[in-house]
Amino acid sequence: MSSEWNAEEFKNELIKLRESLHIKKHPIFDLWSQGKLSKQDMAQYVLQHSLWSSQVVNLWGIVVAKAKEQDVQNFFLENMAEEHGLVSEGGRTSTPHIEMQKKFARACGISEDKINNIEPTAGCLAMISFHWHIALGRTWQEYVAASVVGNESMEVGIMGRILPSLYNYYGYKKGSSEIEFFEEHYLADQEHGNRGITALAEYTHERELQEKCLEVVRNAVKIRWLSLDELLHGIKIN
Repeated sequence: MSSEWNAEEFKNELIKLRESLHIKKHPIFDLWSQGKLSKQDMAQYVLQHSLWSSQVVNLWGIVVAKAKEQDVQNFFLENMAEEHGLVSEGGRTSTPHIEMQKKFARACGISEDKINNIEPTAGCLAMISFHWHIALGRTWQEYVAASVVGNESMEVGIMGRILPSLYNYYGYKKGSSEIEFFEEHYLADQEHGNRGITALAEYTHERELQEKCLEVVRNAVKIRWLSLDELLHGIKIN
């Protein structure tokens, strides 16, 4: 086994892996960035994301319970508060993130009944199951790798592709409440992703654990990519 990377080296390895696997490259975001998705397709993506979002506060709570480092605990407690809309980010009005997602679905013409009774796809269920498996059965570092590197820190790249199309093709105004979910995550996840990766790198010393974290990232991204494949399969392009 090679010697462990220092914190900066490991952080660079995490970022390099994330960029090589980045979910923003998925074809569904090519279509979205070109204005080729229907509002129903966009709403389906966001509603499936809301099912995932309904799990993350409990998952982050496991990190808080497992990690002994106070700055790691504080980071995830802050994330939990923001997810529930208990604190504002960047001066914006505090809104529970799931409500942001539902608001966008309503703007896309989805009925309240369908919003409240959305069924998870197989890919969404696989993603949720994987994250629970890692959070409960592995170290907190491995779950942070899955959650932050393999998921949350990628949102900036995804929103960077989605937001221009919402302005240019779908007619939404910057700062409008209907697209608060996208604008909020574009801003907040830049800070969250960097803080989470920095903390992970600082407290992951042994090379064996570092390698396990990298492998968890690969699997987390693979599962999310496959979940997007499933959504893409149901999209009809005119």
